[in-house]
Amino acid sequence: MRIARDLLIGGAKPSTVARRVGYAHLPTFSAAFSRFHGSHHASTRRARPRPLSSVLRGWVIRYCS
Repeated sequence: MRIARDLLIGGAKPSTVARRVGYAHLPTFSAAFSRFHGSHHASTRRARPRPLSSVLRGWVIRYCS
């Protein structure tokens, strides 16, 4: 399920991730993902990390001004 989380964060579609990690049906994958991580796979896709460029931009503004 950690691989599934990484794929989702990377932008892969949930149905593709489900098949890739061995689930034939998205609802079954969704239930297993929720049990393992304690949250639905859709919330994982929304929690994508910010791109490094935006992180660095914030750092430059705060510490180099």
